[in-house]
Amino acid sequence: MYRGEPIKRNGTRYRHRIHESLVFTANSFYWNARSEKGNSIDFLMLYYGMDFISAVNELLSYINISAEPYKTPQPREEFRFSDIRLDISTDFVMHYLSDMRCIDRKLIADFIARGYIYQEYATNNIIFPMYDEKHKAVGAEIHGSTKDSRYKGIAKNSKYGYGFNLVYGKPETVYFFESAIDLLSYLELMMKEQKQLSEKCFVSMGGLKENIVKHMTELYSSRIVLCADNDSAGHVFTNKILQTYSDTDVLYPPKEKDWNAYLMNIKRLENTN
Repeated sequence: MYRGEPIKRNGTRYRHRIHESLVFTANSFYWNARSEKGNSIDFLMLYYGMDFISAVNELLSYINISAEPYKTPQPREEFRFSDIRLDISTDFVMHYLSDMRCIDRKLIADFIARGYIYQEYATNNIIFPMYDEKHKAVGAEIHGSTKDSRYKGIAKNSKYGYGFNLVYGKPETVYFFESAIDLLSYLELMMKEQKQLSEKCFVSMGGLKENIVKHMTELYSSRIVLCADNDSAGHVFTNKILQTYSDTDVLYPPKEKDWNAYLMNIKRLENTN
């Protein structure tokens, strides 16, 4: 709250208004969507990318100094892509993304072949790897692949500040989306309109995460195009980014909540004509 994060009271706890699965108690936090939890210092290190000393100093500026010495938190484990058990089949992934989300099959097959989309063994979840600037997998966005599965999450130990991303050339502009599926949907729309993809980077935030905007623009380009959902949470987040980053454009999906819904609507109209 001290840093201006949108927080609402939920009984004896507090919940983040944008990141609904992020819950705070008096001395700890739980971020279910990311399988993260810890104390106040852990949260400052995770959410704001602080080192331990900076996080302690931040807290000491708001609370009275305790006589009890602080304990150094255990270092975060490094993400290992090999910890995710992958399936040799991608049938569920292809069916869900193509038949249920209306994304072009050739586009999906291309990203599967290039190692940007996988299927998790047993769960059949879709795995969207997060690659860093050296093309090392440092995390993953996870999405259910069946009609009844609404699961969305981030793989445990995913590196702070990264999202599923596609880089074309040396980016002059970075596009930010709320999900990998919205990203792929927008990419297909650009291809249908024969728009240039070169010198662009497309990033999924896996939600609405200012830390990813900050980090990815520092890596690639300060020019931003926000492609968040056309809803209240998306508007709040967009306005916050606009106040922080001057070189920013905004693209909302026309007459739809998100970019995948817009793509699906276009294809329905095409099929009826």
